[in-house]
Formats: sequence, C-alpha cells, structure tokens
Amino acid sequence: MYDLKKTFFCKGLAIFLSMFLLLEAYYLFPNEPDYHANLQIAKQQYLNGDYMGAKVILERIADSVTKNEPDNNYLLAKVHLLLGACDEMLNDIDSAKQNYKIAKLLIGEEETIELEDIDTEELILYGQIFDNQIQEQGEIDELLTQFENAKKAFFEKDYEKAKEMLEKLEEKLATTEGRYTLKGETFLLMGATYEKLDYKKLAIKYYCKAKEILGEGKTIKGLNLNELKYYKEACKTVTGAVAQETIKRKSSIGKVIGALVFLAAVGGLVWYLFFSKNAPLKKKAEEKAPGKYTSITVKIDVTYSGLNSKGRRKLTIDGSKKLDEKFTYPQKADSKSTCDDATKKEDRSFTVTITSTSMTIKQEYLNWDYYTFKSPGTNYKILCTNWNFSIVKYEYEKGKADPGPPVPQGLDQLSMDIDNDCVQKSQRVHDCTTIATITFKAPTSKSEIQQVYSVTQTKIRTTHN
Repeated sequence: MYDLKKTFFCKGLAIFLSMFLLLEAYYLFPNEPDYHANLQIAKQQYLNGDYMGAKVILERIADSVTKNEPDNNYLLAKVHLLLGACDEMLNDIDSAKQNYKIAKLLIGEEETIELEDIDTEELILYGQIFDNQIQEQGEIDELLTQFENAKKAFFEKDYEKAKEMLEKLEEKLATTEGRYTLKGETFLLMGATYEKLDYKKLAIKYYCKAKEILGEGKTIKGLNLNELKYYKEACKTVTGAVAQETIKRKSSIGKVIGALVFLAAVGGLVWYLFFSKNAPLKKKAEEKAPGKYTSITVKIDVTYSGLNSKGRRKLTIDGSKKLDEKFTYPQKADSKSTCDDATKKEDRSFTVTITSTSMTIKQEYLNWDYYTFKSPGTNYKILCTNWNFSIVKYEYEKGKADPGPPVPQGLDQLSMDIDNDCVQKSQRVHDCTTIATITFKAPTSKSEIQQVYSVTQTKIRTTHN
C-alpha cells in the first residue's frame, strides 16, 4: 500500500494545516490560553535540550496563571518545578533553588509533584530542597573561590602556582554535575597558564575544551584573547552547546503573549511531527547519523610490578596528578627473569570523565635504581605495568543515533621505550617518562566492542661490569 506520510506532499500539508488551526485558535481565543497544552510544549522543549526556550514559555505561563487563576496551586507548582529544572540545567543555582522552594510552598510539605517523562531524581538541587539539604551559598561556591584564587595567581604572574591550583580544581569539577560556565572558564584559564609555561599542546587542548563549553571568543575579566597566541589554533570540534545565554523579560500583555505562545506551539508541533522520539513523520532511528560523544567515563586499572628495582613513580592524567609514590621491588632478577616472575604486585584504580574524545596520560619513573647491585658482574632490573581500560558510561548528541561504546586508541603509546623515554643519570640510575594521548572513536564492527582494553609494558635494563 502507498505510504502517504513519507511523501513531501504529506509533510507540507501537515505543516500547513497545523499552522492554519493554530492561527484559528489564536485569533478566536487570544485571551484564553491553554495552560496545560503550553506546559506540555515547554516540557517537550526541555526534554529536547532547549532549556532557554522552555524557560521563556514557562515564565509567561506563570505570569498569566498568577493573574487569571491565582488559586490553581498545583498547576503553578508544576510550572515552577519545571522552571527550576531549566535553571538547574543552565547552572543558575539561585534561580533554581527559588523556583523549587516556590513549588514546594504551593503544594505543601507532604505532597509531591509529578511531571510525566521527567525523572526528578536526576535533579540534584530539587532533591536537596525537598530533603532540606540545600547548602549555604558559601559552601556551594567553594569551587568558585578556588577558581578566583587561581585567577589571582595567574594575573600576579605566578603561573606555576596557578597551574597547580587549576589542576586540582579540574579534578574536583570532573565529578561535579552542572557548573558548565565555571568548567569552561577553568579550561580557558588553564590554557592561558599552560601557554605562559610554554606547553603549547596542552594550551591548545584546554583552549579547545573551553570553546566547546563557552563558545568561540568568550573570555573572563582581565584576560585578553588577542594576547594569547595559541587561542586561535584550530580545534577539531567547537560546539558551544552548553554556552550560557541571558534573556530579558518583556511585557506579557495581550496579543504579545498570544503571538509567542502561537510561535512556540507551531515549533512544538513541528518538533513532535518530525523530531520527537515517536514522531510520526521522522525517519527511522537506524537511518540517522551516529551522534558525537559529549561525555565519556573511563575506569583505568593499573597493576605495577617489577624485580630488583626501586625509585619513585608519578602518574598524571589530563594534567591532574593521580600518583606520586615510592616503589621498591627487592626480588632478585637474572637473565631469564620476566614480568611473570614478579611476585609483588600493586593495583591502582582511577575513574576519569572527559567531555572531549581524548585524554593525555603521563607516566614517570624517577631515580630508577637497582635494589641490589653487584660489581663486578651483570645486573638486571625490571619494571612492568599492565593497563586495563573499561568504559563505564558515555553520552552522545541528543536526537542522534547511538554511536556505540567508544573504543580507546593509542594504548601502545603506554609501552615505555628505554632508548627514547629514559635518560641515564649514572651507571645505575635512570629517569624515564612516557606520554600517551589516548583517543576514543566509535566502533566500526562488533569485534571492536570489548569490555576491557589492555596493554602491558615491560622494560629490562642490564649493566655489565
């Protein structure tokens, strides 16, 4: 049978009839808005990630209901709850808290609000409000205080101090929901700091991460982008998808409200017909292009071992120091010894979340010495490291097809090359540094999808006397 809804004619007719009916409703009933229908439209925009668009509609609903139906507490509570959710997603903490509190006061202490398709358990501030656990503003802004201190150190040209403070702040922000503007400004300042310290690649990397959040050309007070020589370097992707915006509230009188509601309704209807999850006129999900990764959480398990070795090791991931500790492996080694012979094994584990598709891992072995050294004779020392990478979770562009679990690339870079990565400080002692850039790409076949990706590095050094 001929499928009419797939034809261009049907799509055009659907839009024309929808606009005609909405115009009829607008001119016949301009002063009788359908609050529930408009609330549904705002909710759909929220679910589609258009938090600002949803907020505009919700604020006008709240104004109108307050004037015309002031006793409709449950409807107003729903509106303020959804307004709070929009504010929370936009990282406007004070406004989110205020709207959640209004919603709570409207329905009473013992009642709850239900919004279909919205999981309130994912709204952190909402849960804190209803559990009476909202922190004081000074506690909430602890991260901001750390940022301001780092910024002060930067402008005082104490770049090493600024670098140390920013790397610690980045580590905390990695496990913090929201705070997108602060994350973007932190990345921007990190890029500028790395530039001042002549780390070109790191500077460009963090400039790009800042642009992904803040958008191109956005800066912080006192930082002139024209003076940063690496800021204009090309990035792979700059979306500005979570860049903060501001809106000005305008009058909500008469037909101005009606016109905005009409436009929102048309947009909502077109979205429903062509772009929503169950849209009757959209293409099948499998026909859509895979989405780009927006967030990847990786669990990194490292097992250290060795024979006849001692020294100090450091591990840094994306500029954040994860390890700085001494190691000692007293077990004897000879010409036949391998990593399988090592009996002392030390396990370390880290969970890292990135908002790009790459991470930089720096492994250092400092003052690597023989635990036991016999002279004259032939001595052996061995260091072994086994890396396991597992994908905990990942997120991708909304409205796009699932690209599949990301596959790490470049794990072979973690294998240390003693000739190129190590510097001999004396007959016995070496300093070794390995820097690897691990990238993540979508799988191209089922065989690429694994639960754990592993690589083992083994280094043996001999000295003849």
